[in-house]
Amino acid sequence: MDELTPVLQRFSIEVVEASRLVSRDIIAFCMSAVIQPLLSRLEAFDVRFKCYAPMPTETNFEALKVSAGNEFELLVVLEHLAAIKTFNDLAETNPSLACYGQVLVQECSGLSLDDLCTANTAGQHKVLSAAKVREHFAQTVAKAATITAFQDATVQVRFKGW
Repeated sequence: MDELTPVLQRFSIEVVEASRLVSRDIIAFCMSAVIQPLLSRLEAFDVRFKCYAPMPTETNFEALKVSAGNEFELLVVLEHLAAIKTFNDLAETNPSLACYGQVLVQECSGLSLDDLCTANTAGQHKVLSAAKVREHFAQTVAKAATITAFQDATVQVRFKGW
């Protein structure tokens, strides 16, 4: 067992730590050369999707999932959509739905949200549709990608439905 410890330590340093550094470099490049320029153009196509994403730091690298396909997930904050919604507990109108909630749309500063909404279960209010928001966001990103110049990168935008 004593012979195994130095071998495992060497493996950890030479393989595991080295691959972490490569992954961090790849993520940092993607954020600075692709994600940030792309997100900065979205508002020009659809003001509702003005957004920002944090630059990677030591504290949020753990939250980014790196896969073998060179893909990673990142949380995008949609500033204008976040400002124009409220959370409504459906249990107020139907006790059997006590564990569910819906995002109700409020009118705000002339932003139309009709194409991002559906009628709620009672048919009384419009609710923000997560599926429609994801789909429209992906379409907006794809449009922005066609006119954005990326440094040393080829960018393809694909929408994966849930």
